[in-house]
Amino acid sequence: MVITIGWTAPVSDGGSALTGYDISEDVAGGGYSIVASVGPTVTTYDRTTTQTNANHNYQITAVKNVGSSAFSATTTTTKPSEPSPPTGLNLTPIDNDTLQLDWTAPTTAANSGQL
Repeated sequence: MVITIGWTAPVSDGGSALTGYDISEDVAGGGYSIVASVGPTVTTYDRTTTQTNANHNYQITAVKNVGSSAFSATTTTTKPSEPSPPTGLNLTPIDNDTLQLDWTAPTTAANSGQL
């Protein structure tokens, strides 16, 4: 799953040009760490994750040669969980060249609500 994080550049650089942004991530309360640093003209970042059914929290800091800004407000998303597997798999011979495969659809949707 790809999570796209976007932000708005600061209105003022305080007299010292931005050198970029740091994107920090906290997964399931494990603590924040910088997962990417991007240039000063970039205002979106695509984060690929494989962790299912866990809160992903993100914060951004603006970076200058003299230091970094305070953290932005936190934004949170949850990666969808996996649906339950299909059941009742059944293979039936129809004739010498044909087989019929039947199954029952999953009974539990992923937490995104879609199957």
